[in-house]
Amino acid sequence: MPVQPLPCSPGGGSNPPGESCCSPSITSTSLCQADGSPVLLMVRSPCVCGTDPAGAPEVIGWIDPTTGQFTAGPLPAGAGPCPDAGDCDPVPMCPQLLGITGPETWTIPDGTESVSVTVACGPVTVTDCAGNSTVITECGAAFSWAAPGTPCSPGVLCGALAVDIPDGATAYIQWSAPCEGDES
Repeated sequence: MPVQPLPCSPGGGSNPPGESCCSPSITSTSLCQADGSPVLLMVRSPCVCGTDPAGAPEVIGWIDPTTGQFTAGPLPAGAGPCPDAGDCDPVPMCPQLLGITGPETWTIPDGTESVSVTVACGPVTVTDCAGNSTVITECGAAFSWAAPGTPCSPGVLCGALAVDIPDGATAYIQWSAPCEGDES
């Protein structure tokens, strides 16, 4: 990746005027971690003064664009160019819809990418991926969860998501998961 130093102005702004210098420039390049999640590689070019040749750029860290967090130092192990969507076959996803009247507990199927729960008649208890339980009493309330995927594979929600529907309650659950078998 070529990094060009910023152009120098005569005198370089130094006092007293002398050799012209420029400040370091910083650039970023999009890469992917081994799991396909994106990272921004941050590279800095050194200061250049006068007719000195431009120095080699150095990696100063990386940014996780999903959180905005900067991490100083080298990229995570396995990071590199992102896969091209043309280099893989997308995983076919199949939407599912289920209406449940209690008493019953629905647990998330393996490989589920997204879930939406609509409470028709409460109370309904939803336990999220962190193990936190929330009782929903308002009829018509809806909640959704989705896991980000990569160009070559869908995201996967945790396996702990569950919906407990007691006697007299009703909920509609819609989810998307990889299709089983040939769905073409």
